[in-house]
Amino acid sequence: MAGKTRQRQRKRVTNAMERKKTQLIRKAKTPTQREKILKEIEEEKSRRMAVVECGLGDLIQPWRGEFIAAKHPDKITEEEISAALVRSMGILAVAARMLGVSRAWVEERAEKTPALQALVRDIYEARLDFAEAKMMEHMINSNWDATKFYLERKGRKRGYNVENTPINNGGKLGHMLDALADEADK
Repeated sequence: MAGKTRQRQRKRVTNAMERKKTQLIRKAKTPTQREKILKEIEEEKSRRMAVVECGLGDLIQPWRGEFIAAKHPDKITEEEISAALVRSMGILAVAARMLGVSRAWVEERAEKTPALQALVRDIYEARLDFAEAKMMEHMINSNWDATKFYLERKGRKRGYNVENTPINNGGKLGHMLDALADEADK
């Protein structure tokens, strides 16, 4: 079943990117603009496909206003709550809107049900994984701000912290970033 879902998501991404490419190419006035648009579309398609391939495709689909359950809260099933939580990326207010109930109601049900608690934790972890992947992308592309941010947060045990940044005494992180920036300029 997961394979078919992933195939549908790949097709959805491909179709969306083709539509976007067609729209943007029409607006391009020069061959250079067209080339730039094509490159940007390919990069975006690659990013979106990576999300689909790592299994986060369901989590990044924005809520488009369709209701999963428009009925009395007592009749909403655990499966409907789960579906709303997945579609909303674990954002309780959005899931509540999808279910036609209050945010507090969704939170209360999630706290009472071990399966929903686990789902919320899994979604949270998936969002963190996705954010970390994006951070790594920026670091790989030599984004020094992203590198500094990462080291300040994750490199504390090695002495990279806010107190040792270039702003505060030009500490270890500052010297490392200066060296990397000098190396990149060569």
